[in-house]
Amino acid sequence: MGIKSILCIFGGSEQELDALNAAMALAKSCSAWLRILHISPDPGSYVKLYGGEVMVVGAVITAIEMKNAKALAMAKQHVTAFAERHQIPLDGPETPAHHASARFQHQLGIMEAIIPAEGRLADLIILSREVDSANIYNGAVLIEALFNTGRPVLFMPKTSGGQPRPWQDSTIGMAWDGSLEAARALKNAMPLLTQAENFHVLTARLHGQAANPASEIRLMEYLKAHGLKTEIIAVDHGHRGAGEIVLEQATELKCDLLVMGAYGHSRYREMLLGGFTDYMLQNANIPLLLSH
Repeated sequence: MGIKSILCIFGGSEQELDALNAAMALAKSCSAWLRILHISPDPGSYVKLYGGEVMVVGAVITAIEMKNAKALAMAKQHVTAFAERHQIPLDGPETPAHHASARFQHQLGIMEAIIPAEGRLADLIILSREVDSANIYNGAVLIEALFNTGRPVLFMPKTSGGQPRPWQDSTIGMAWDGSLEAARALKNAMPLLTQAENFHVLTARLHGQAANPASEIRLMEYLKAHGLKTEIIAVDHGHRGAGEIVLEQATELKCDLLVMGAYGHSRYREMLLGGFTDYMLQNANIPLLLSH
């Protein structure tokens, strides 16, 4: 089954334009229904935080409402402009199933409740690093999308220079380690993989580590059954991290997109000890298609 329902979580900033542009491009190429979701925090939730200090609460609520209004206006402006650029009807009457269409959704409330409810009814969720998140582990939107929707997440690097990069998916890399998360990522990426011009399977091995021919044969047979032709590129990461060497290889191969499983170990373990997902989220300069 192809990608027919896309959810783009968009805060309205220029640093998130890659995500919006990719969502529009994919909606058009897949003839999909695209929802652009803009979430405003509920100012009323701060009443409990500040208790009965009416003056403090009032000032905080006013400030939040002003910030919400500004972000909403910017989000609407960008969405309207990108819909026109991609020639996708926005907030119009229902369109035929074989045409792309887009809807702007604004919700006021708690992100932890909104994202799972909306994301579970999408084939793909698209987002970028949050503007206010210096560290990816503070990226609550990504965490909610990854862990609480059961859907693949297309994570876009931060836009540089205010202009979105053109969306491309002709060359796709797959980070493969045989794990449950990697298998799920492979299955979720199949609609894009079958349309790609080039597909590379990348796996990292310790220096001197022997290959597993039986496992590789099973993988190649599975890919062949789906009409995919590729070869497994094993990279020796020696004393360097697996994430570093796989990302380096993907860059050398000029991959437009890297498919990977996310958080095979505990997220908190990766945060403390470092890990493949952690490295990729912090350092990748190409889009990541993540599945948990």
